[in-house]
Amino acid sequence: RLRAGDQAASADLDGLAERSGLRQEEAVVLSRLLLSRVTLVDENELAPYKNAAKFLTTDEKDEAYIACALAVGAELWSHDRHVRNTRINCFSTGNLFEALERLAP
Repeated sequence: RLRAGDQAASADLDGLAERSGLRQEEAVVLSRLLLSRVTLVDENELAPYKNAAKFLTTDEKDEAYIACALAVGAELWSHDRHVRNTRINCFSTGNLFEALERLAP
């Protein structure tokens, strides 16, 4: 549940709702579904993947995300073309919604 003072999370939900065309309540459900699939990775676990991540993106800000994905065998959600051209499966928002629809009962 969001706290009233959590403006960053609220703004993220507003952005998710706006970009996806979902109502706010639907964006909350989607964010909970997405967050239930998040894996936290300890910084020490990333060390073996940091060099590989540097070669898989041209944007230094994305290296940690790519290293995490490599460490746990995860997929990414990004519209950055330089991330989508890596060996990691990367979803755009449209692709993500299509995949989630296939998972829905």
